[in-house]
Amino acid sequence: MLSIVALACMATLMSCSKSEENVSSSSNPTVYIAGDNGDNGGYWKNGTFTSLSACSEADAIFVSGSDVYVAGQNGGYGGYATYWKNGVAVNLSDGTTDAGANSIYVSGSDVYVAGGITNSSGKSVATYWKNGVAVSLSDGTTNAAAFSIYVSGSDVYVAGGITNSSGNQVATYWKNGAAVTLSDGTTWAGANSIYVSGSDVYVAGYVVNKSSGTDSFSFATYWKNGTAVHLTDGTTYEYAFSIFVK
Repeated sequence: MLSIVALACMATLMSCSKSEENVSSSSNPTVYIAGDNGDNGGYWKNGTFTSLSACSEADAIFVSGSDVYVAGQNGGYGGYATYWKNGVAVNLSDGTTDAGANSIYVSGSDVYVAGGITNSSGKSVATYWKNGVAVSLSDGTTNAAAFSIYVSGSDVYVAGGITNSSGNQVATYWKNGAAVTLSDGTTWAGANSIYVSGSDVYVAGYVVNKSSGTDSFSFATYWKNGTAVHLTDGTTYEYAFSIFVK
């Protein structure tokens, strides 16, 4: 979906990271899951599948009141970054280059979607859309992508990564468009999910273990206010894809 193949794979694995934010105290909650039934993208509501557009991919879901929002890609590879509201598609890109949506968040009447658009130079630009209006988070000179979005009051937080001049992806989050780097760029790292609690910013992802040689083993990692906490020992391939704070 995006220019960085490894990032695209992670986007799929993160399919319903945002649905976790809608926590019900009911003993019989309604459960929504975004995914793929083998033919088309869609979502399950209490186990019943609703198909979206043909050749679509559903990567994230958010429920607000009675409205179901799903973000993904419409039209397959080379298609549109898209979200669906109650099954009606809203294309966010123009379809002239490959684009995809990886995360969605609804705040009041505002719909926020994070993803990426391939530019004319073939680079993926980390992007979020607010009510269909695109905001570029990276300059398009190197590959970058956005995987998770969270809104707290008037602040918009987006997690993802930017490839540096050494060819390593730097785990990054943006607050209102300003980048905050989480890794030092000496090895590959990624930010897959973001959650804000009060004044604290939590990000989940991974950092490649530099001492592991060509195997590129990695630490599953989260950052709290920029300080890394490794959850694993880095002796195998380990990643964190979603984070929630209660």
